[in-house]
Amino acid sequence: MSLVALDVSDVGPSWGDIALPYTYVWDVGHYQFRPGSDRLLLDAEEIARTRAIDVMGYDIEWARAHRGPAREGVRDLIRIRSSDLPRFVEDLHTYDFEMIDASHELSKAELDELMVIAHTREPKAGMLDPLTWASLYVSNHDACYMWQEARSNDLLRATVSRALVNFTIASSHTYVEVTAPTPRVLDHLIEPATAWTAPQDMVRVSEDAIRLAVCRGDWMLGQDLPREAAYIVQYRFEAGTWEWLAA
Repeated sequence: MSLVALDVSDVGPSWGDIALPYTYVWDVGHYQFRPGSDRLLLDAEEIARTRAIDVMGYDIEWARAHRGPAREGVRDLIRIRSSDLPRFVEDLHTYDFEMIDASHELSKAELDELMVIAHTREPKAGMLDPLTWASLYVSNHDACYMWQEARSNDLLRATVSRALVNFTIASSHTYVEVTAPTPRVLDHLIEPATAWTAPQDMVRVSEDAIRLAVCRGDWMLGQDLPREAAYIVQYRFEAGTWEWLAA
């Protein structure tokens, strides 16, 4: 699943509830400033320690490609408890971010395999297929594009729900509390091998409701948005209810 306009911090709470005991994080873009100074934090391990999270860091400079000379002492792959992930990503603004859960603390051979797969696979090739110890994988780029893999629909439902709530709040042009959509509403949006968008210029807002036009089709920056609505999803502000309408 790939999504637009969703930050990794939006996934944190659900990940903490659903993931296996350990989480491995790497490829973090370092846009997090050291508290009390104008210096950027150096690596993922330092970000975790600054947030008082128990962390194990690993030097994976050997896995970096086309990024200049190796940086001595930088630990860009970390292991934390999955229950600490929400605190690690809270208000964390990054350019790139990848994470995968694990049933146990990985051996050196397993870590090497993870990094080789992460850096050599095709862009849309699955991460989870060869990694039997993992159940969830998320890659986020520029707080904008997200790729997610899971062995169950739990995280998928939570992520799509969060994206729909975020978009509804942003599109209403006022502060409103938006109730999470029910599983029945989400079922239309998580069909296998189906991509969709909700163009903002097709949103309709009235005093009591907001209507989002859901259009089928992939979209990336620079492309024209799909314009043919397959569904209309409506949220009623006062009742706090969602419903599907004919397009």
